[in-house]
Amino acid sequence: MKTRAGFVSNSSSSSFVMLAVSFDPSKIADLVKQLTGIEFKREDYEEDFDYEDALWDTVWKICKKKIESKWDIISSDYYNLIGKKFEDSGCDGYCLDGSVTGFEQLVELAKEIEEMFGEKPKLYTGEYGC
Repeated sequence: MKTRAGFVSNSSSSSFVMLAVSFDPSKIADLVKQLTGIEFKREDYEEDFDYEDALWDTVWKICKKKIESKWDIISSDYYNLIGKKFEDSGCDGYCLDGSVTGFEQLVELAKEIEEMFGEKPKLYTGEYGC
């Protein structure tokens, strides 16, 4: 494992800085519908695991930007966050590339997150598995 610019970066973890709110994983179907318009109904699937797989596969696609969304999601054993990432070391082992966001932009983004998700966001830093 290598530390670059104060963040841990290797092939199995990614460090991040994110303005976000935490979410309850049991409410993920509502969140996916809010973000994508895709509605998941348990009765459309024969088994619980098929429903869960389809739902979380969609979340994974949002995380990896394979489904277009203005918002970023981090969901792991330690974090269930939705908001906007400012930095992410990525899972490819490259270092953080740096970004600068003005205070006014942060305030506007915080208001937008609160309007969208119903609670005041916080600034999160940490790492998650890839």
